[in-house]
Amino acid sequence: MKKLVYIILILAMVLSFAACGKEEDSPKKGKDRDTDKTVTGTPTAEPTGEPTGEPTPEPTGEATPTPTPTENPKPTEILNDDEVYVGPFYVIAEGNGNDYYSDLYTGPDMQVFRSEIDYLYITETGFDALAATIRAQNNEAFQRNKEMCNQVADILALTTEKIEDQWFDLNSIMVWRSDSRLFSYDREDVSYLGGASSYKYRTGYTIDTKTGEPVDLATVITDIKGFTEDVIELIEPFADDLNVWDNWEVKVREGIANGELGWVATDEGLQVWFDNGYLAPYTTGEVCVRYDAKDHLDRFNKKYLGAYVDGVKMGRTRNTPSIPRSGAYLALLANLTDHFMMDRDDVIDILEDLGIAYEGVDYDETEAYEADPFLKFYAPDSEDKIIIDFWPDSDEIPNVRRLIRTIDVYVSGYEFFMFINRDNGRYLTYTIVDCSFDGSRDGADVYNLNDALDLLFTTMMTYYSDVVSKN
Repeated sequence: MKKLVYIILILAMVLSFAACGKEEDSPKKGKDRDTDKTVTGTPTAEPTGEPTGEPTPEPTGEATPTPTPTENPKPTEILNDDEVYVGPFYVIAEGNGNDYYSDLYTGPDMQVFRSEIDYLYITETGFDALAATIRAQNNEAFQRNKEMCNQVADILALTTEKIEDQWFDLNSIMVWRSDSRLFSYDREDVSYLGGASSYKYRTGYTIDTKTGEPVDLATVITDIKGFTEDVIELIEPFADDLNVWDNWEVKVREGIANGELGWVATDEGLQVWFDNGYLAPYTTGEVCVRYDAKDHLDRFNKKYLGAYVDGVKMGRTRNTPSIPRSGAYLALLANLTDHFMMDRDDVIDILEDLGIAYEGVDYDETEAYEADPFLKFYAPDSEDKIIIDFWPDSDEIPNVRRLIRTIDVYVSGYEFFMFINRDNGRYLTYTIVDCSFDGSRDGADVYNLNDALDLLFTTMMTYYSDVVSKN
């Protein structure tokens, strides 16, 4: 009876994968900003969506891609010059960066310095140039963080005093526009290395979606002089509240002329800002204003107006082929993650019902099993290797004995891989190990199996295909 139930379950899941085909209504958004530390000249529209920093108990997203091939528009049909289409689709993943540990810290875990980096990944095909540009920007963020961590290590090597406040470097991403004309996002870096306050800096990136080339402000705005006066007019009603410098108007003109204005393209127009300390005391924060295209149409290059004129971007079919793995493969992976609290016996039953051979320590080898209980096997219809580790059968941890601890998925022929575990015992975390950081690697965490599959089988295999296995 138990065998029959498992076979029915697997068949049902295979059918559900084949039936899934609903597209996302809109691309995913990144982290919400800490608005308590950001001063806006006018109310700034925040993108909506799930923050990447805190997973939801039941992550939502698009249905798992069907293994059945479907017809999709060619990239040239998607990115034509006549209409503005939504997309490309993307995922923002949380990286761990380069943490540094020291016994100088008086807090828990002896972690005197921690870092977190968001990584951005294009998760559909047909955007090679854009994906290459974003990949390089991910690497730049990683290397900058690595350099900071090395500096922290040098400082702490010469320090003998205990550190009461944890040092950190946090780098987060927000995507503001994603369509067939422009892809625009920002990276906000907040760091603290002791002292009275943290350091905050934001960098905007606006990229031509088709060419992957950076787009400067003078390309999007054709009347920079008029634009400058508009920005001054937007800030002026709030100047006293912001406690700006006496010569703030001069600073605005100089900043725009010298390229010191931060900006991103948005669905409504632009968001522009001056970093902390430029127009006002550092404690005031970032001075930011929203520059709506509908109010300043004559200032914009019509090519980059996007969908502001009629307010609607055209939908399209997602330009991604089916995941190059069978329905049985995907169903097994979904079953394991949906029932992550299964014990080793349950997993063995599933594998045997499917006729999957496995390796692992038998229960009668008590000492070995207590030290390292595991199962190793090849996923259905592939050469991908899956290793499941279980909690040891120990009286010290009686509530989790023999239950799944981690699931590792190794993609044949590639250096990258995925491992799955529970984040603080609550949420499933899908970590894609990105090996593309100039000889280094970092884990990119997402909280949704569909996002993880997109990263693993679309982004990595398409845009990171040079990261091949060394074995």
